[in-house]
Amino acid sequence: MPDLNVGVETLGLGISTSNPFPVKDTNGGNGATGITIPTGGLGILGWLSGIYSRLAGVVIAAGSALIGSVTITANSALVSTANPMPVALALVSTAAPSVPTVFNVTLTNADTEYSQALPADTKKLLVSIRSGVVGDNYRLAFVTGKVATPTAPYVYLTEDLPYSVEGVDIAEGTLYLASSQAAVVAEITAWT
Repeated sequence: MPDLNVGVETLGLGISTSNPFPVKDTNGGNGATGITIPTGGLGILGWLSGIYSRLAGVVIAAGSALIGSVTITANSALVSTANPMPVALALVSTAAPSVPTVFNVTLTNADTEYSQALPADTKKLLVSIRSGVVGDNYRLAFVTGKVATPTAPYVYLTEDLPYSVEGVDIAEGTLYLASSQAAVVAEITAWT
């Protein structure tokens, strides 16, 4: 038998009807320890057959999982001996946010909480302070009661530093803001 070009070579010895394709790893790998080949299997085909037999008995509960930009949904109604692991693949939209909405929220009093409802399905958010004094700060949170008297969790930024987040999916939410300086304007741009 000729050498294979996939990091294995045929041994030429031990070929039989029960082990027609004996191979060894030429990349320096070692055999697994603490496991035994499934009953009835020899060689690589025996291992693959044993693995398939084990997986064929696995039933995936109906549900879905998001992996990167692919959603995998198991449908237990379609599970059968011939198709033990049916899945449906659906691409999740990765379109860039394209519709900006701009809000200007006047923070009239220092250390007082102000709020702005965000558009449904906000994908990107930018917050900055207009007419602030460098060295002063502003705080923002997605939960009320955290920014006027700073209480975790909140985000602390200086007036000259904008807050930006993207790659999110805020189905619905409100942004809460406070500033250490009175009479500043928070500029909020939310993209959907």
